[in-house]
Amino acid sequence: MEKVLSDIGLNKNEIDVYLGLLYEGEMTPSHVADHTGLSRTNSYAILKGLAKKEIIEEFEKKKKLHYRVLHPQTLIEMVKAKRERQENAYKNLSLMMPKLIDDFEIVSGVPGASYLKGVNELERVYKDISQARKDVYVFSSKYSQDKKEAIALMRKYIKEQAKLGIKAKVLMPQNSKKSETGKKNNLVEVKYLPASFLLFSQIIVYGDAIAITSFKTNVVTTWIGDKDMAQTFRTIFMTLWDSDIGGKLYKTVARV
Repeated sequence: MEKVLSDIGLNKNEIDVYLGLLYEGEMTPSHVADHTGLSRTNSYAILKGLAKKEIIEEFEKKKKLHYRVLHPQTLIEMVKAKRERQENAYKNLSLMMPKLIDDFEIVSGVPGASYLKGVNELERVYKDISQARKDVYVFSSKYSQDKKEAIALMRKYIKEQAKLGIKAKVLMPQNSKKSETGKKNNLVEVKYLPASFLLFSQIIVYGDAIAITSFKTNVVTTWIGDKDMAQTFRTIFMTLWDSDIGGKLYKTVARV
């Protein structure tokens, strides 16, 4: 019987208390302690736990708390309820799994790809940049200036990255607005691309990762963790940066 009770989720002390009540009848916590060899404190806690599982009941007799076993059918009901909770947990976990995998891949650095929706999820990329503490290379999008929330997010993390000593190079569309306020940030360098060189999505390359974000309608980001792909984009970036197409070099301000 102990094996069956263990299989349905009761631990050794719970089994001892349950069987004690089953064979001896109703008992007070002190009687349970004497019968099982457990301390009164532990006996009381276990009795409360079994009562919460609804397989024993608590009642008062002669102004003292007593406990007794409920009909054994309650054990079946307990197993059914536990199975239902597990099935619901499995369904909920299955729904959450894509996001859990995304979070794992971004934070752990394990190669993979993630699809992030909205500015709130885009912030995970900027947090990862701060944690990685690697130089950043940004292909700025012509549409990134149109999203106020995104601009506020970028400015927040540019300041944070400056404090961490993270260097950044940015290739921006020629028609981008130039910020005139804020403290000079010598860690961020900007070059403006010709008007004909338009990027519809922002591309951030850092460490072994790439984040490609579309700002045109909804903010959506594809994050890729892959060393070779990151190096490929970095090579393309530096080729443009070092060529005439990169234009004049600017030391930008912290609020860009």
